Formats: sequence, structure tokens, C-alpha cells
Amino acid sequence: MSKFNKYNNTHSSTHSLTHMKRYIKKIGLYALLMGSLTACYIDPTTIAPVAVVTPPVVTPPTKGTADFTKYVAIGNSLTAGFADGGVYRVGQLVAYPNLLAQQFRLVGGGDFPQPLYSEAQKDGTGYLRLRNMPSTTVAPNVQPFGPGSTGFMGGIIGVNGTTPLYAKHVGVNNNFGVAGIKISDVLTAGYGFSNPVGFNPHFERLLGASNATSTYKDYVLANSTGTTFFSMWLGNNDVLGYATAGGTGAAMTDVTTFTTNYQAMIDAITPIASKGILVTIPRITLAAHFNVVTRTSLLATINAGLPTGSPAVTAIFIDASGTTRSATDADMFLLGAQADYGNFGRTTVGTSVGPYGLSPTNPLKDASVLDATEVVEVQTRTNELNAVIMAQAIAKNLALLDVNLAGGALDRASTTGFVSNNLIYRTSFISGGIFSLDGIHLTGGGNAIIANEMMKVINTKYGSTLPLLNTSNYKGVYITPLP
Repeated sequence: MSKFNKYNNTHSSTHSLTHMKRYIKKIGLYALLMGSLTACYIDPTTIAPVAVVTPPVVTPPTKGTADFTKYVAIGNSLTAGFADGGVYRVGQLVAYPNLLAQQFRLVGGGDFPQPLYSEAQKDGTGYLRLRNMPSTTVAPNVQPFGPGSTGFMGGIIGVNGTTPLYAKHVGVNNNFGVAGIKISDVLTAGYGFSNPVGFNPHFERLLGASNATSTYKDYVLANSTGTTFFSMWLGNNDVLGYATAGGTGAAMTDVTTFTTNYQAMIDAITPIASKGILVTIPRITLAAHFNVVTRTSLLATINAGLPTGSPAVTAIFIDASGTTRSATDADMFLLGAQADYGNFGRTTVGTSVGPYGLSPTNPLKDASVLDATEVVEVQTRTNELNAVIMAQAIAKNLALLDVNLAGGALDRASTTGFVSNNLIYRTSFISGGIFSLDGIHLTGGGNAIIANEMMKVINTKYGSTLPLLNTSNYKGVYITPLP
């Protein structure tokens, strides 16, 4: 990998600085060596012979009791390779199912066709780009890029008049990842059908005229013939939509509906493939989206913009589900609400009675903060839904990756840092290396970490010896400099 690409892996600012220092030292060392070679001569007869080292025996990887001949991936945006706020070719190619399939091929796994956007349509639905190298004094410049709402269908809009259509995928597909899908949606007929009631355009692009009104479960079944191994990572969106909307969005899926629909998916796929892996719902506190903006950082930004001599602002007032109070560190501010945070202090926003967000008479709106009570609600529901997933793994004797496991990769990344291939990964925004520019979905490096964690569980469960990926070969956040 070139030095340029290596620096594009934005994992840890400390690591990058250390690496740069080491690189500079190496340049100096090479220069000294070149000078010394012109000044002296070493008699080769005085050099002791180098001992012959027998290379270790490399044992070929094995599949154990699993069969990876045909692998399919069931899931949502994480499975689809969604990154940086959109679905585009680069993200699809480093989606964790594609990385898993790459390793499965070492033990007899077959091809893994995906609904890739073509090279001509590589920007997919559009995505976010980082245009500068941020620092403690320079804020990150994140800009939308690509077709956005017009997709690659020449601006064609669904018959509901608002939702864009994306370029259709035609042909075989083993990656059933659909951005935005919830467990509560998997049995809904017409979920991918362009109609006035509403639909999911990411699912719509997978469907043809013959199955336009198919349920997600039926689509999975229709494309799973001959499947020997599967992964299923569903459930994130059943709590995430509520959380990213500050507790004002669609209600979280109730446990009864989740149990019924999740079991329906498991009961559909396991008669075809009895071996597979389930993945739990990560807790929101792990995602950069909920951690990059804090009460402390907001107060620092507000006070930095005050005229010289102005009294310091010490409190931010929020609408906590109908109750106005001063924010605490237990409240979560949202990466997606930064436009609203730009209104702090304005008297033309909100109730217009006092400076916005800085007065108890004009608090920050409810949707712009996930208050402490809502945080507990989300965590509680996440635990309840994860209990359903874990129970199904036990009932069907499937491998299980609990992404919330104490001491697991994401847990360590959120505290001391997760070390892989001599790089330190964290859950911090941009510099952490795991989360993309939307703060929720994974970078290439993040996908490689998840794929490795899945393979560790698969190896333990089925006695396989799948080799782990070198995570340093997969990039973190890209920087696209301004012209």
C-alpha cells in the first residue's frame, strides 16, 4: 500500500503523528547510510554466514462443519454497504458481506453477486465528502456530493411525487441489504412498490415487474435457493430512527411485533440453510453520530463566538419531551442536527422569546437532542430486542455476534481503543477510522473489523479456520481536497 493511501486511513491522530515522525526519522537514517557507504568498504569474507531459517508450515484454512458454497446476507444499510450518508459503489465493494465472501472463497465459497451500482453510476444515491483535514482549530468541511435526490434515473420520481427512484439492479443477487428497512417492515406487501402510500426505493430497485409487491421475506426466499450459509443483521433501524430524530420520529418497534417478524425471517431461511450467524443491535452510545457533539463542545463554540467582554454562557436549555430544562452530559446532541445548532442565540428561531437554546423561554427544540430519558428508553428497547435475537440464535443453534459484548471490538474502540494490525481504531468522528461521515455507518476499515469479529465467532461455532482480514488494507474516512 502506498504512503498516500496509508495516510488516508484516518484512525488515530496520535498514531498518524507517530507514524509521520517515524517516517521522517527513516528518511534521515537512509541519508546517513548513503553517506557512509561512499566512505568505507566491508570485506564480505569477514561477515558471518546468515543462518538458514525454515519457514513455518502454513496450514490451509478449513471450513469446519460449515458449508460456504452459497452465502447470502440478510440485512439493512450496514449489510448493503451504505456509507457517508448514501449507497455508492466504493462503499458496496467494502461492505462486510463482500469481505466475508472473499474469505469464504478460501474454503470453497462461491461467487457473491451484489446489486452494485455500475462504474458509470458509481456515485449511486450520492454521499458526503470531507473536503479538508480538520484539526483543533479547523472544523471539518463536509459537503454532499453526487446525484442526491435525483438518483441515476434521470430525476424520475416515484408516483407518490416525492421519493426518487434509483437505477434498477437486474440479475443474480446474494446481498439482500436494504437501507432503512426495519424488522417491522419485512412482512409488509408493497414495501418496495412505488405507490402513493410510500415505499422504500432501495428495495424497489431490486424488484422487477413480477415481484413488485413482494414482501422482503418473500424476496429473500425467492433468491435463497441453494443457500448453504447466511448472515442476518437486522433490527438497528427499529430503534435508530427514533434516536436520530431526538425521540420525535417513528416509534421504536414493539417487542411483540419484533419477535413475530424476526422469527418469521429465521423460520424462512433456516430450512434452506441451517448454518449461519446472527448479529445484535449495537447500542447507540457506540456511534459517533451521538458522541461527536457534546454539551461541552457546544458551549465552547458558543462562547468563542461572543463579543469580547461578554459574560460566558454556562447553560444550554432544551425541550426534553415537553419539559424545559438545562442540558446535562447525560443528554445526547446529534450530528444530524448541526444546522439547528447554528441557530443558537437567535431570537428569530423557536418561540422568539429570548435567544434560541440559551434561554428557558426559548429552548432547543425536542428533535435536536436525545434527552437522558429518551436515551434510557432506546437502551432499554435495544436490550429487549437483542434478547429476541439471542434467543433465536440459541433455538436454531446459530452463531451469534453480540456487538455490545464487554471487551469486544466496538466496546474497546469506544474506550481505550481497538488495536488491529498495528493501528488504533476508535469510535470518534472522522479520526476514529470505524464510522463514516454520517457517524452511523461503517468505513472500509470498520467493515473489515466487523467481518473479522464475525469470522471469529464462525470459527468458534463451526470449527472453521477462516483467516482474518488485514484491516490496515481498508481505508477509513477519505479526504477529497477542495480544488
